[in-house]
Amino acid sequence: MLLNQYLEKIPFLNSVNDVMVCEADAIGMRAAVFHRNRDVLTIALEAHADAIDLTSAVAELVQQLRRQGWVGKQALLLNPAVVQSLIELPIPPKNKLSPQQIAESVRWELEPYLTQQLRYLSIGQILLQNRFIKQEQIEEILAQQEMTNVSKDREVLYKRFGELAIALGYVTQSQLDKCLLKQAWFMTKGDDIQCGWASQSQQANPETNLFAWLAVGMNKNLLRQWQAAFSSQGVKLNYCYPMSGNAFAVVEKSKQSSKRQEDTTQDDLVFEVHESLITEIHLQNGQLKSLQHLALQAEQALSVISDYYHQLGLESINSISLIDAFSRSEQEVAQLAADLQNVVSQPVSTYGRLGHSAHLGFKAVALHFMQPKLALSVAAVPVDEVQPPLMQRPVVRSILASLIMLSLLGLAEGSLQVRQYMIESEKVQVDRDLAKINQAIARVQAKVDKVKKLKVSIKEKQEEIKELNNSIDLLSIQLPNRNQSLTNLLNELNRTVSEDVVIDKIAEDTILGFSMNAWSINEKSAQEFIKSLQIAIHPLGYKLKDITVTEQTGRLGLLGYAVNFNMTSLNDEAWNKAKLQSGVGSVSTANSATIGSR
Repeated sequence: MLLNQYLEKIPFLNSVNDVMVCEADAIGMRAAVFHRNRDVLTIALEAHADAIDLTSAVAELVQQLRRQGWVGKQALLLNPAVVQSLIELPIPPKNKLSPQQIAESVRWELEPYLTQQLRYLSIGQILLQNRFIKQEQIEEILAQQEMTNVSKDREVLYKRFGELAIALGYVTQSQLDKCLLKQAWFMTKGDDIQCGWASQSQQANPETNLFAWLAVGMNKNLLRQWQAAFSSQGVKLNYCYPMSGNAFAVVEKSKQSSKRQEDTTQDDLVFEVHESLITEIHLQNGQLKSLQHLALQAEQALSVISDYYHQLGLESINSISLIDAFSRSEQEVAQLAADLQNVVSQPVSTYGRLGHSAHLGFKAVALHFMQPKLALSVAAVPVDEVQPPLMQRPVVRSILASLIMLSLLGLAEGSLQVRQYMIESEKVQVDRDLAKINQAIARVQAKVDKVKKLKVSIKEKQEEIKELNNSIDLLSIQLPNRNQSLTNLLNELNRTVSEDVVIDKIAEDTILGFSMNAWSINEKSAQEFIKSLQIAIHPLGYKLKDITVTEQTGRLGLLGYAVNFNMTSLNDEAWNKAKLQSGVGSVSTANSATIGSR
C-alpha cells in the first residue's frame, strides 16, 4: 500500500538512528551499538559483561555504553531461548488475516520445537560452553546415568548430571552452581509463547500448495523477564532473535547488490558457526529452502558441514558462504574457510566477526529493526504484542482522522466566509429583483382577475347557448321525430285492431314505453290482435312485453277477454332493469288516451 510506504518515511514515525544489539548465552553477555547514516550501518560502541546474574549483566552493559557516550533507548536481544524453524502454512504472504490469527497458526507449528530447544540449555551444554567440561566427559556422565536407569539394584540411586560431574571430579561445586544459576534464568515456567514470522516465498509449494514461513518463538514469561531487566535501565527491548540463523539475510542482500543483472536459478549454501551451535542454510532460487540448527562445538564445524554438503548431492552450487562467529582472529577464519574450500572444491565467501563483541548476526538484526525492507528474511519475536499494519493501528488512524478533521474544518470555515460574502452581495441584488418581481406580479394579477371575470362571463354565455341548443333540438328534431314515431305506432295499432277488439286505455312511460289495456269479445280475436300488432310494430323498433289475456266482463255486460301488454323499445335486459327501478307492475299514466273500437 503506497500510503504505508509514505507514512514510514515520516521522521517522527521512523526516527531511530541507533540501537543496542545484545547477545546472551551461558557464558555472558555482549553488546554493540549500531549507528545508521542513511542506508549505512556501522558499529559505534561495544561492551561485554560476565556477571552470573543476567539482570546484573544487562545493567553492566548499559552502564558501560553510557560511559562511552551512548544515549539511546532502543535494544535488541539474541538469546538461545528463541526457537527458529522453517514451516509451511496455507497462508500467502499477502493476506487479510489479523496478526493474532497468523500467530495462532505459527504457535501451533512451533510448540514441538520448543521442547527440542531445551536440550540446548541442558546443564551439560552450559558447562561445555563455559569450558568447565569436555564433550567426552559429557558422554561418559550420560552413559553412567543410562546404566543407573537400567540397573536392577534398588540400592543404586539415580544421580543428576551435575552430581555425577562433581563425583567424577570433572567440575567443582562453584562451577556447577554458576551454571545452574544461568540455566535457571532460561528455564522459566509457563507454556504461553510469543511468536514472530517472516514470509520466505511468494509462490506456494506445488507439491503441498503451502507457503514457506520462517517462524520464531519464545516463552512469554521469559520474554517479560528480559523486558523488565532492560526497562530497569531505562532501555526498551523491542525484539528477541535466535542466536543463529539471522546473518544469511545480510549475505543474501550482499549477493543481490553485486549480481543484480543475474537471474538466480541455482542453489546457495550458507553456514553459520558459533561456539556451540552450527546453522546450515540452503537457499534455492533466492528463497529459503531449508534451515537446521545443530548443538555442536565449533571444532566439529568442518566435519558437520562436509557431511551436510555431500548429503545434499547438488550438481552445481552457485555460492557457498561461511559466517564465522566463533573465531577470534582473521587467521582462524581464513584457516576454516581454506579447509572448507578443500572439501567442497569451490570458492567459499567468508564473513568474520565485525568487532570484539559483534558478529554478522548483530548487523542483520540491527538492519531488520532500522531498515526492515532490507532484511525481509529475518524473523523476530516482538516484545510487545504483534502490531497490525501501519494504516490499521488505532494511533495512526486517530492522527490521520484528526488531521482530516482539522483540514475539513479549515475548508468548511473558509467556505463559510466566502459564502457569507457572496450571500450578502447576492442579497442586495435579490432585493432589487424582488421589488421588480412584486410589481410585475401585481400587473399580472390584475390581468388574471380580468381573465377570470371573462371566463365566468363566457361560461354563463355557454350555458345559455347550451340551453338554447337543447330547446332548438327539442323543437326541431326530437318533437317531430317523436310525433312521427307516435303517429306511425297509432296508425299500426288502428290498422291491426279488428271489430272484435276494443282499446280501453293507452298509457305512456318515458322509460318503459306504452302500456295498453284492451278487451276482446273472444280469445281467438285477442290472440290474433296480439300477433298482428307484434308483426306491425316490429319494423318500428317496438316489442310487446308482459302480455296477459284473462277472461273478463266488458262493456254492456258482455263476457269476453281482457288483453294487457306493454310496447317498449328496450331489450330484455334493459326492460327488466327498468321495471326493477320503477317498481314491478307500476306504470306511469302521465300521458294516456282512450281509443274506441273501429
